[in-house]
Amino acid sequence: MTLEILSIRFANHGKGKKKIMAVTNTRTKPLLVAVGMGHRNTRKGGAYEEYGWTPGASRALQRRGRARDMIVELIQENDNDSDQNFSNGLDIGPAYAKGVAGIIAKHGRAPDVIITMHYNGGGAAGAHFIHVDGWAAPQRKGDNPKDVSTVREISKALGLTGTVALMKPTWSGGSDIQAGVMSERQTGAVANTPGNRLAEMVYGDKYQSTTTRLIAEAGSIGVAREAAYIRDARWVEFTYCECLLNGVEKVWGIFRKDGSTALAPDPDPTPIAQGFERPVKLPELENFREAPPSFIPRAVQTTEGWAFYIGEDVIITEKTPRYQTFLGTGRVGEDLEPGTPIFAAWGLLDKTSGVPYTYTLWGTRVNLLHTDLGVTT
Repeated sequence: MTLEILSIRFANHGKGKKKIMAVTNTRTKPLLVAVGMGHRNTRKGGAYEEYGWTPGASRALQRRGRARDMIVELIQENDNDSDQNFSNGLDIGPAYAKGVAGIIAKHGRAPDVIITMHYNGGGAAGAHFIHVDGWAAPQRKGDNPKDVSTVREISKALGLTGTVALMKPTWSGGSDIQAGVMSERQTGAVANTPGNRLAEMVYGDKYQSTTTRLIAEAGSIGVAREAAYIRDARWVEFTYCECLLNGVEKVWGIFRKDGSTALAPDPDPTPIAQGFERPVKLPELENFREAPPSFIPRAVQTTEGWAFYIGEDVIITEKTPRYQTFLGTGRVGEDLEPGTPIFAAWGLLDKTSGVPYTYTLWGTRVNLLHTDLGVTT
């Protein structure tokens, strides 16, 4: 199934200028990073379709890390069973431990950083990044300042993109105050209950002195606005994964074969394919792109007429183009095929034809008559 994949600019880019951040702490050898495919184990679990998403997201992070001259290995994958993307016969902790042990055997050292890839379910919006916080030394939050610093930097980097929200810090009890940063104790699985731990943390405890461990939750698949990003393979690789790695390098330092001391630039992460045009945004609607649903008005007047908020996932029912301006000449990508899910943010009527169309999060226009939303003329 082909998803709607378009150009997403970072919110702080201005008019497409690249922003390059220098990092003063450099390294003499490459970072060794382990990436866990969340839920790729016997018990599966996770949010809706999550265990089918984590392999692609993990490989995307591996590609971006290797592009930065890191050594990036996947865990919960190559365990010599019949499915090379699934740890059959192992629960999450043993699968995690076996993968890390394989990295140590191969490279002669523990990973510097272990990141396990996930997304959340339910209606609680916001990406968040979970750091170690056990109940006894040396596994408590205070014993692992590098872990906390890393998730803080990742959260900052993702917040600047203006894409998915960051989970608000509404928890209590020794809580972090930065949006998107979560203690292991504050997760639903642990529920601040003494003695409870996350398996992905416990099975990495032996590497506490050398390794930062974190769980990356990309947002909620249950929030349509965030699901649109989570399902966009280019957003995952060129926006989300780059933010993860920028946060890691801000804390752990940079190694580049060419001696560079700068983080990867904030690029235009998904350049438009040759022969297509960039979307034309409606600033009146862009003002509400990251607003919580309760703050989004029912209708907004724009230069293309009144826009009415839809805020739902819809499915394409027949092959249909994506336009810069509805029924205009500027197409922004390949036509959408039947069965493709898109997020219909706003609905408008074409002034000439009266045909209803949706304005998506990416500023593209799609004919609503070619979706399952249930509109008629």
